[in-house]
Amino acid sequence: MLMGSKTPRDYAELVQPPVFKYGFYLPSAILIFILCMVYSILPAGYLVLFFGIIYFVVGFYTYKYQLLYAMDHPQHATGGAWSMICYRIMLGMGVFQVVMAGLIALEKAFYPAALVLPLLPFTICTYLS
Repeated sequence: MLMGSKTPRDYAELVQPPVFKYGFYLPSAILIFILCMVYSILPAGYLVLFFGIIYFVVGFYTYKYQLLYAMDHPQHATGGAWSMICYRIMLGMGVFQVVMAGLIALEKAFYPAALVLPLLPFTICTYLS
């Protein structure tokens, strides 16, 4: 495609790096984080945590390289993505707390399961404040 560019403007458009799309990359990483967090409390949760650590270590170096050398990232986001990130993380924390209370209740430990449930309103209050 570079050899077929007819004008310098076409060549410059083909040479410039693509823009790093946070809206494309962040939701998948947040989903993997929430899945690792929720499934970590299951009996074989150490396997989920192991593969989650591998995913995030590889992702760290991949995205670091992309942001530094391969892609152009916009500096004008003004923090708009943080409200989306915090909402999804808090939603994942709520799911984690409900699943954890359910698993504790399945072990016939109803008192500790009941003690976990007040964490859910505290998580909601923390998000709203």
